[in-house]
Amino acid sequence: MDARKDRDEGFSLLEAVVAMVIFGIIAASTAAVLVRTVGGASDNRARIAAANVAAQTMDAVRQSAQNAIGYTDLKSATLPSVTVQGREFSIFQSVTPVTGNNSGSPCTTGGITDQQYKKVTVEVRWANNGSVQPVRSDTIVQNPGVSADPAKGALGVLVNGPNTPQAMVPITLSNGATALTDAAGCAYFDGLTPGPFTATASAVGYVDDNGGATTSKPATVQAATATTIYLAYAPAATPTLTFTTVLAGGAADASYQWPSGSTPYVLKASAKDRSGTTTVSTVTPTPGLYPFTAGYTAWMGTATCGAPAQPVNFPSLEGTTSSVTIPVAGLSVTNSRSKPLTVTLKATSCADVTVTVAAGATAKVALPFGTWSASAPGGLLGLGTLTSVPGSASLTQSTPTGTVVL
Repeated sequence: MDARKDRDEGFSLLEAVVAMVIFGIIAASTAAVLVRTVGGASDNRARIAAANVAAQTMDAVRQSAQNAIGYTDLKSATLPSVTVQGREFSIFQSVTPVTGNNSGSPCTTGGITDQQYKKVTVEVRWANNGSVQPVRSDTIVQNPGVSADPAKGALGVLVNGPNTPQAMVPITLSNGATALTDAAGCAYFDGLTPGPFTATASAVGYVDDNGGATTSKPATVQAATATTIYLAYAPAATPTLTFTTVLAGGAADASYQWPSGSTPYVLKASAKDRSGTTTVSTVTPTPGLYPFTAGYTAWMGTATCGAPAQPVNFPSLEGTTSSVTIPVAGLSVTNSRSKPLTVTLKATSCADVTVTVAAGATAKVALPFGTWSASAPGGLLGLGTLTSVPGSASLTQSTPTGTVVL
């Protein structure tokens, strides 16, 4: 009887909880597998559609380039996007003319020898493609008999970043002609009347090595010759620099306030200087930074004020965003008197910093590294000078904070 009764009591609470946990684990695993399966199927459908778009684009290229006009007009370009089953696909066409004496970029030929053919690459992209690579298709279009005019010249504009050629960059000549750079970073203009030209590169989110959002260079085109110019231009790095007091142990202390007014800071890479001033402790350089391989160095102050023994150096990669902490010094100014004080802080080669401290209070201010002294009006009528005790504080990377008392 007792054994039958025990069997009829069902599951205990503990057994039910354990069962639910096991069920939850199995359900979560099953859901994850289903999500991956569905996502993979969607990626496959998108890639198949993109391959069809690329094939259709290539068929149109071959058809149009069979005559002289179509062949001449075949240039690098962003083609109109195509929508398939509700998904939008963007198409980029890269065209590289190839002459008989050169199998590479026309920007490196140095002459206008008749073109043998044009190498065409079509790349199809779509949004939210995850880890799936864009679909790419290549072909060669033979020259149908277009000859170079010896009375005309050509101009090749080669756009490079610090490490890679830049494709799909719009180039505009001073005569109004436009082209996109191909996969080798080359925009090639032929059939030009000899004379002076200016080539300008302009693309959203790009920057040149001087920090300009656009970049230009002059060139002189000569008859029967291809002239090449080079532009340093790449997707900008957009770091957010936060200047904050970092204690000796490495912890940031935001209680030290940024000085009032406009405060200078140094931001440079090699011989290129992007230094400026700011009224707040957070700076995002605009336009962004050219992605120099060696990165950038930054500190609070100027070339002669606040330079730390080991300044922060941070990388600047093409088209990336980042957050960078720039350590600064911090000074606590204590007012031991019974009235508010306007305190002037001084350091060699640095601009004076003024801070108002309430009676019996302490103000904490962020400063460039250096030896800072504090002074305030003194005497019964507020005349003369009341210096701090001990009078100054030496703030370095190893001892970044200090205190002065007035």
